[in-house]
Amino acid sequence: MDITQFVEKFVDAYNDGKQMEMTDEYYHDNVESNEPIEWRSTTNLEDKMERNKRYFSLNENIKTRMHSPTISGRFFSVKYEMTANDSWDGSDISFQEIWVFEVQDWKIIREWFFYDPPQNLA
Repeated sequence: MDITQFVEKFVDAYNDGKQMEMTDEYYHDNVESNEPIEWRSTTNLEDKMERNKRYFSLNENIKTRMHSPTISGRFFSVKYEMTANDSWDGSDISFQEIWVFEVQDWKIIREWFFYDPPQNLA
């Protein structure tokens, strides 16, 4: 496998709705996940998954999509788009992000999320 194949498989799995199932195959146990909202950053897979479960439980009708992978060495980035309904007040949420990943031994060891936090997440 090469990095292009890894990224294609990763993006396809994500876009097929397998976000919660793909962790064992793609993420290192000690993955570092960095977000603009500091208290949402994590340093291991277990905490990252708990954060993801909590986020998905707070929003309904979530539709996500990764687009336009760009690869450079062991790094790749994607454009991410999400729409959902906030379960607190029913308002529509829609935003875009840039995600950057670092791969080592065919596992993601570090990820960065770049976005302007919606007011209800800050």
